[in-house]
Amino acid sequence: MTPGRYPDPANPGVARWLDGLWQQPTPFANTARYDGITDARHLILTDGTTVHAIDAGDGSSRWSMPLPPSGKPNFRTAVKAMCGRMITVTAQEFTGYAAA
Repeated sequence: MTPGRYPDPANPGVARWLDGLWQQPTPFANTARYDGITDARHLILTDGTTVHAIDAGDGSSRWSMPLPPSGKPNFRTAVKAMCGRMITVTAQEFTGYAAA
């Protein structure tokens, strides 16, 4: 392990550094194609089929959900941020999600 880096026993897979930085493995099988947004508290990452929220402060996973299919094989479902909402965009529709 890198000097100053240690595993987080409360969050398996998350590594921490003494200066407060953290690192965790990607939640996606295809790391070549993913996108993300943030609400300043979470990193919200997607690969076009699933979306994951990671706490920006400590690197722990907060939630994940499958995305609706895009309806076209050459069009991935996208995740965007608009007006304080997470918006999913498919070939046919937009869906807005509000924080609980």
